[in-house]
Amino acid sequence: MDSRTGDYAFHHTAQDTTDKISPQSLQISSDLFLETVRLIDQR
Repeated sequence: MDSRTGDYAFHHTAQDTTDKISPQSLQISSDLFLETVRLIDQR
C-alpha cells in the first residue's frame, strides 16, 4: 500500500489474495460486523 495515496497495488488483480489482508483491517471489519449483528438482534 502506498501510504501517501492509499493505493493498494494488488487491488482487484489476480494477485489480490487473502494472504495480503491486513490483520488490523480484518479485525476492524470483524468487530464492525459483529456489533452490527448484535444491534440488529436487540430489536
